[in-house]
Amino acid sequence: MASQQASVSILTMQGKTALISGSCSGIGAAIAKELSARGANIVLNYPWPSLKDECDAVGKHLATPWLAVCADLSTLDGPKQLVAAAVARFGHIDILVNNAGWVPMAPLWESDPASWDKAMNLNARGCFLLTQAALPHLTPYTPSGNMSGVKGGSRIICIGSASSRTPEPAQGVYAATKGAIDAMIRVWARELPPKYGCTVNGVGPGPILNQNFIDILGDSFDVVKETVDKLTPCEGSFGEVEDVAWTVKEEKLRSHYRIDQRYEPTNTVSAGYSTVAMPASVSAFDALLSTRTAKDAHDLFGVVCAAVDASGTVFYKNQAGRRSLSSDESIPYDAFFSCYSVSKPLTTISALQCVERGLIGLDDDLSGHLPELAQQPIISAAADGSFSYEPAKKALTLRHLLTHTSGLAYDGSHPLISRWRKETQGLPPMWKCGDLLQAYSTPRLFEAGESWQYGSSIEWAGLLVSRLNGGKPLGQYMEENIFRPLGATDSTFHPNLKPNLQKRRLEMVGRNSEEGFEPAPEHWLYPEDAKDDCGGLGLFSTVPDLIKVIGDLASTSPVLLKLDTIETMTTPQFESHFMYQNLIGEGPIAEDGSMNVGFGLGGVVTLKDTVNLPKNTLTWGGMPHLAWLVNRHLGVAGLLASQVVPPGDAKSNSLISYFLQEVVRQARQRVSL
Repeated sequence: MASQQASVSILTMQGKTALISGSCSGIGAAIAKELSARGANIVLNYPWPSLKDECDAVGKHLATPWLAVCADLSTLDGPKQLVAAAVARFGHIDILVNNAGWVPMAPLWESDPASWDKAMNLNARGCFLLTQAALPHLTPYTPSGNMSGVKGGSRIICIGSASSRTPEPAQGVYAATKGAIDAMIRVWARELPPKYGCTVNGVGPGPILNQNFIDILGDSFDVVKETVDKLTPCEGSFGEVEDVAWTVKEEKLRSHYRIDQRYEPTNTVSAGYSTVAMPASVSAFDALLSTRTAKDAHDLFGVVCAAVDASGTVFYKNQAGRRSLSSDESIPYDAFFSCYSVSKPLTTISALQCVERGLIGLDDDLSGHLPELAQQPIISAAADGSFSYEPAKKALTLRHLLTHTSGLAYDGSHPLISRWRKETQGLPPMWKCGDLLQAYSTPRLFEAGESWQYGSSIEWAGLLVSRLNGGKPLGQYMEENIFRPLGATDSTFHPNLKPNLQKRRLEMVGRNSEEGFEPAPEHWLYPEDAKDDCGGLGLFSTVPDLIKVIGDLASTSPVLLKLDTIETMTTPQFESHFMYQNLIGEGPIAEDGSMNVGFGLGGVVTLKDTVNLPKNTLTWGGMPHLAWLVNRHLGVAGLLASQVVPPGDAKSNSLISYFLQEVVRQARQRVSL
């Protein structure tokens, strides 16, 4: 019985006709065998009479009716001849695979016009003419059709190459032809389905090991293999022809037209408006994450990360490592954790919503709303170490709070405020307090707008949001105006009231002297029964929730804020060079210690390309090594979460750097598709 079920399930293409160009060997032959095994009739193609026996040998191994057609697709008539023969034998075309190609290998100074013409005529023009000739004979899609019959619509699949995106030296001509194919795929994927009821996809593999490839490389094979090995540390460096055939088969089985784009590194499938990872494809970052979070590596603990595009599609997500020191339980993607300063962008969004609704202006005087803050003096230290105070003269605004130009500082980020709290207040560290007014009612270091200092400004902005909305707690405001509209369900300022979320809690850990991990010291833990909803560091959430919020800032149709408001967020709010003193060398943001960063509303904005981030990226992080980014130009947002203390952990920061680079790399690849 089981064997009968397997036999039925595998014949998903019975009655269909597949035409595969360039199919007398290599990838084309492997595709033919795979589709035949699924029940499809096969039209094979070879370019010259001398290859007839080789092509017939492929046909003899097929399980279904087949036809071998001699047609040179580099000529003007060859594509028409191939289609005519296929239709004469089988009557229709359900699956068209543009595979025929020639791979010239020569540096620019050795390339000649003849090679250019030969490659372009076969690889690019041949694909163009064959697809054009096949269009009238494609089986149309009908609503009552199904994938086991011949009325489920047709498939056009073009075999491209990773060389169109990441070419190696001597591949100039070849990469150009595959780039042309990529461009046609993108156009056809939008142009053809409405008229012909077909789908259009592309397969862009990395190096595929077969005899043709070995012959082309010749004496350079070992050098190329060494290069490819470095790019694919987890798997064999080369893909197999069966990998491509498997992927083509998967595309054939899809009856819907997709317009999502995903990208994976070397040895992947990259369709024009669709992508499917090949079995042998593992990204270098995934490999790094898996290796470094292994229990015996003593390197990283639990990590969850994700990236989303401008349409809201999560195109990358991963989780690795452990959730708890007390067990080997793997961390889930929806692990629950303390956000610390990743709370800030959500509070910033809340405040800007109040601006959009006319409750406050960015540059309005806040003294009437936050009198406790307005009355705080400017503090300095006298020569004898005593404290000196001067009344503040300039009005404090919401813009000052959201850009950290208010003069407020955390006790952990400025020694003067730390000493003042200890000597005059006798209070625990700010983040241990849980009472907003008690923790953050401190003198200011400078007049509003005269410098930059990371501190409690966003905590006060959260209190402002509450007061502008009738005293509604910040968490309730966010639930109604951020989480609920986005379908986010696992975020709270009071985790002690959410026992169901505690079951997924990612434990906060610190490093011990043996380079392993131990429970984080108590002084690093934010109180779970905090009196107030602290908008600067008090939120607890998950990556699935937070990526929805951060991703909305990259969206082409945002839900939370207007586009011009988001544009203001991502625009640097000041230029004076002295304001950068505490931004220089912000670890993963600007590892080179450059002054290429400014500050927008709620986060750092890169003014130029930095080591890890491109220009115009809005970004920030959270104390136990969380990081997020938004780049509207690339249409991407990303988030990485971990729970390792203390801050500044070199191993954690290095992972954040790799993650930022990986998100940007994938985003650029997706934009270029």
